[in-house]
Amino acid sequence: MQRLTDGFERLNTRTGWNFPVFYDGWTARQFASGIVTTLQLSAIGIFGSCLIGLFGALAMGASRPLRWLVRGYVELLRNTPSLAQLYFIYFGVGALLRGGLEGGAAPWYANPFGLAALCITLHYGAFAVEIVRAGLLAVPPSTRDAALALGYGRASRLWHIQLPLALRACLPALGNNMVQLIKGSSIAYAVAVPEVLYSAQEIWSERYNVVEMMLLVLVTYFCAMAVLAWALHRLERRLQIPGGGA
Repeated sequence: MQRLTDGFERLNTRTGWNFPVFYDGWTARQFASGIVTTLQLSAIGIFGSCLIGLFGALAMGASRPLRWLVRGYVELLRNTPSLAQLYFIYFGVGALLRGGLEGGAAPWYANPFGLAALCITLHYGAFAVEIVRAGLLAVPPSTRDAALALGYGRASRLWHIQLPLALRACLPALGNNMVQLIKGSSIAYAVAVPEVLYSAQEIWSERYNVVEMMLLVLVTYFCAMAVLAWALHRLERRLQIPGGGA
């Protein structure tokens, strides 16, 4: 580790390429904190958007008012910019939530991190609704009829037969939505959430090493994408039905 630190210090001295996150402890902690914040935003967004996708897709087959409500949510969130949504939630909804507070730190649901996580979850949840709905529609009617003939009730048929088959059908598209979500978490920068891009900007403002920090940001996102893609590929192979093709 000491050799790595010394190597990056010599690189800075000899060539001017400055990567302080590898030899300066405070800068390393600052950048690592940004990575952790990005991962936290992404984890909350992935979990929340998948839940919205599941329940939203199920609601599309419910009563007409509920179906219209979900359809309105999907169309609104899919067809407006995520940054505009973030500003509306932060400066509009957030201002109302913070309106009655008397100084001090805002609670989790009114601080920048919480509102950014909410925006990311709602935005990508709208896409997840359509993805899961497409997966449910991909289950052949004959499969549902066979389950009904075997005595499965509505809930058990959905849980044991339709959802497992729908997951297999929509997993590639759902995985792509997760990838887009991780990259899209960078919009939290706009409301001063200290995620990886914001941390990099603070570092290059002090060190004047924009190119080096942007390279590190790109590598960070690339590594996160590679890990997620690997995990999704493993999951697809594990869920593959024997004889069902690739």
